[in-house]
Amino acid sequence: MRLLAFICLSLCCVHLAIASPKVLISDLSWSSSPSTDIPDDFEKVDTNTTLPLKESYWVKIVIESTSESTCILTAGSPYMQGMSYYDGNGEFLFAGNNQQLVLEKGENTFYIHYPFRDFKSGNNFDIDLHDRADFYRDQYMPSITGAIFIAIILFLFFLSFSFYVVGKFHDTVYLYYAWYLGSIAFFFSYQYGFLGDFFPMINTVSPSYVWISSASLTIAYLYFAQAFLDLKNADHKVNRVINFGKYFVVSVVLVETITYFFGVDIQHSVLYKSVVMIVQIVTMPYILYRCYLLKTPLSWIFISGALILAVTTLVAQTVSTFRAVADINLYVQIGLLIEVFIFSIGIGMRMVLINIEKRATQNRLIDQLNLNEKIQEDFIKKLENKVHERTTELQKRNEEKEVLLREIHHRVKNNLQTISSLLNIQLRKLHDPAAISAIKDSKSRVQVMGLLHKFLYQHEGFEDISIKPYLEQLIKMLVESHKTSNEISAQVSICNIKTNVDLAINIGLIVNELTINSLKHAKPSGEVLTISLEVTIKDEVLKITLSDNGVLNNEISHHENTGFGWRLVNSLVDKIEGKINVEVDKGLTVEMNIPLTSAIAYVDET
Repeated sequence: MRLLAFICLSLCCVHLAIASPKVLISDLSWSSSPSTDIPDDFEKVDTNTTLPLKESYWVKIVIESTSESTCILTAGSPYMQGMSYYDGNGEFLFAGNNQQLVLEKGENTFYIHYPFRDFKSGNNFDIDLHDRADFYRDQYMPSITGAIFIAIILFLFFLSFSFYVVGKFHDTVYLYYAWYLGSIAFFFSYQYGFLGDFFPMINTVSPSYVWISSASLTIAYLYFAQAFLDLKNADHKVNRVINFGKYFVVSVVLVETITYFFGVDIQHSVLYKSVVMIVQIVTMPYILYRCYLLKTPLSWIFISGALILAVTTLVAQTVSTFRAVADINLYVQIGLLIEVFIFSIGIGMRMVLINIEKRATQNRLIDQLNLNEKIQEDFIKKLENKVHERTTELQKRNEEKEVLLREIHHRVKNNLQTISSLLNIQLRKLHDPAAISAIKDSKSRVQVMGLLHKFLYQHEGFEDISIKPYLEQLIKMLVESHKTSNEISAQVSICNIKTNVDLAINIGLIVNELTINSLKHAKPSGEVLTISLEVTIKDEVLKITLSDNGVLNNEISHHENTGFGWRLVNSLVDKIEGKINVEVDKGLTVEMNIPLTSAIAYVDET
């Protein structure tokens, strides 16, 4: 399942051979010892020698040289840099790998301490002796090609990561592609030994952990595939298969980590590798088939890169499983470069396609906005026509209603005048004082309603009737109509209260009855009869107070709550849910409190 785990095997080639006609590795033996002291017992190396997976061990090398010479001794692959070299006397020489040795004529003994086993090598003792000139010549080109390969991968890594960081929308495809490229650069840098040169701490870590962690490359590739093809929206079935692949890789990592912890090399188990390869063989064609059904430029690019990767991965895993000795590293690099080149083109094309789709979407949106604007203009035009027609119709109806209302007002005014005239005619024919008084009271009540009708006619409405001018004119009219030889003075204090027509009629009738009562029955204590009216609103209560300075009349007391007028006042006060209070102290004072919860009235602040 891992893409690059096999690459490390290609560098672990066993070369127990003559590196120069002058020198010969005449003896190679080993001893398992976790201590740092050189052991005394060594066993000969043979083809059946098998070392424990996690234990450290020592290797004793005896080199037969026909003359003094300088050679390069390598122990393992380039990434194996954690060994310690000792001379024949047990003196520490150096740490690392690919070390230069000065050989004396005859036998030369050296010891190497391995802190851990490289289980990627089929033979546990990957020892090789090179002529110095031949070694540098043979290592030059692979190192150069490896450095160039890693430089190209790192350049693409930083480029993709920069696109993700600097990009306006932080497209995750750049992040996953950078993750994928970074994993490739990490494993190749490790196996070439570059990573250990820059970070010596890497040399103290067993290569097994690095090979197990190579699964991160596969996971990054799967995330990249999902983002590159937008599989969540394009094909949810293959997206679920890839999600299964991610969980499967995580399971593989857990299994390999646990088995390595217990000293079991499961990675080279044919049964285990067969299961892993079968999962790949089953899922990969399905994924490629679903991508083929998409039939988009990006799906063709992904299929091309995936095919190259699949072939390279399967071949490499086969080599890794059977520890075949083959120098396939260069071919793997070429395959990866081709795949990376294809995906880089695909990402660029994806950007172009996204921009094209974005512009197309913007154009469609602009067209839709223009269409919506046209529809809105047509709708507004039709609506304006309807509103105009409706407004014209309403204005016409309002004009008709105004004409009708004026006619009604005119007729009501005429009717009230007619009633008042009839009462005047009837009044001239009467001689009974009680009848004359009753007719005058009725006439006064008609005049109250006529006066209110006059205000209604001026306001052309039944709401927001101002009480102050209405009551002031009412008091003035009553005082003028009842002037005799005695002088009458009216004191009026009314705040700017507005109310509706019902309350205004009731208040007008109440004030009328109380005022007439004072005018008819109150005898002034001095030369002037003073009538006071005060109307205020306080604490959500409409307060009406009417008083006079009159004294008791010998003929009839206007303080007694008897007669039709007082019954009418009490009835009207009860109707508006008010309370009335009568006091006699140097005159008559009548106070009425009307709660605003029942009376629609408010103070006009303007």
